[in-house]
Amino acid sequence: MLIPSIDLMNGKAVQLAQGRDKMLERDDPEALAAEFDRFGRIAVIDLDAVFGTGDNEALIRRLCTKAECVVGGGIRTIEKAQRIFSYGAAQIILGSRLFSGGRIDVEFLGSIAAAIGRERIVAAIDACEGIVVVQGWRESTGMTVADAVAALDPYVGGYLFTAVEKEGMLQGPAFDRIEAVRALTKKPLTAAGSVTTVAEVAQLDRMGVDAQVGMALYTGKMTPTACFIETLDWEKAPLLPAIAQDESGQVLMAAFMNKEALEQTLATGRVTYWSRSRKRLWTKGETSGCFQTLRAIRRDCDGDALLLTVTQEGTACHLGRYSCFGDRRFSLTELYGVLAARIASGDAKSYTAKLSPKEVRQKLLEEAAEVALAEDRDNKVWEAADLLYFLTVFLVKEGIGLDEVLNELQRRRRK
Repeated sequence: MLIPSIDLMNGKAVQLAQGRDKMLERDDPEALAAEFDRFGRIAVIDLDAVFGTGDNEALIRRLCTKAECVVGGGIRTIEKAQRIFSYGAAQIILGSRLFSGGRIDVEFLGSIAAAIGRERIVAAIDACEGIVVVQGWRESTGMTVADAVAALDPYVGGYLFTAVEKEGMLQGPAFDRIEAVRALTKKPLTAAGSVTTVAEVAQLDRMGVDAQVGMALYTGKMTPTACFIETLDWEKAPLLPAIAQDESGQVLMAAFMNKEALEQTLATGRVTYWSRSRKRLWTKGETSGCFQTLRAIRRDCDGDALLLTVTQEGTACHLGRYSCFGDRRFSLTELYGVLAARIASGDAKSYTAKLSPKEVRQKLLEEAAEVALAEDRDNKVWEAADLLYFLTVFLVKEGIGLDEVLNELQRRRRK
């Protein structure tokens, strides 16, 4: 699987050769994150924090609201690890700070694992000729990769391995060294360093290794679309099960895609399936007008099933129901969207749209008090519903997403 990399310097996306020479620079890291997130996780590396020249935390926080991010670069304290995690990072990458005097700093690693969970930690192992190097590849630890993995394995959820002599050179990955690391651990492994072609990404995928890629994406040598398609297991079956869900996670329908249907979906943004009964491509909504617009696509662990997140126009079921599995479920995500639409409309007849920021704050205080003072169960439920409504209106008006609040609750859960 492809993991696009966005390396940050001074608020811009950059690519360095050998960790030193800037080869390219782009001003649109947020647009890149939104584009790459369509296919899965992305890696965000704060090079300014690595080199001690500043940081890009404010930008990283925004990126984590746009994409599923694995964040690394200059994370040297438990407090910073928790902070990055609270922004919504799926995982954090720890590098040089793990190594001290030629050994693994087990006390530090154990403390972070206890704070956020070891499954959230990716250990970055950068190696030159099989020896782990740190501090921007400037210092050798004298430790072999095998010794590093053996010491790290009880404390981490996965690895990012870089053969530094290959990094940024566009000469192809060091397959032999990557395969050797793959044999050392059963944990998820991502390889970085001169992955240049779609075929190389596919080869790594067959080895059970994800490919973290930067330079080749930015120079047009490969595309996320091509990598996604080629890492699916089409040999097992020419038709892959495809499950469509809405943005709240409610399952809408199940169908099948062949390679052509997937290519058309990714090219047009309109979800297209393969109709087994009609034996032809079928764009959802082509007769009913109930189109599905693709927002994101994910593959399962074996690469032989697809999960689509879509915006559903009208109903998904041919019987007129919202979902082929029943009616639309109420959720706070749906409520947030409805309230956001009403506020954006400025409709003078809408109570929600007419509420001023001052009125919303006053109602929040009133409803919080009423929840606290309610005595019987029915009143508690009633007042809690009022409070949730006004709290959601408050979040919409303040431009705060539900995900941001949930990310903060998730961070606190680890304490």
